[in-house]
Amino acid sequence: MLREIKQYYSVQIDEMPMNIADLI
Repeated sequence: MLREIKQYYSVQIDEMPMNIADLI
């Protein structure tokens, strides 16, 4: 379960930079 959570968050973090750039 912990591994799945880490994988999910790693994917979210990979997709995040663009969202953060849009917010800033």
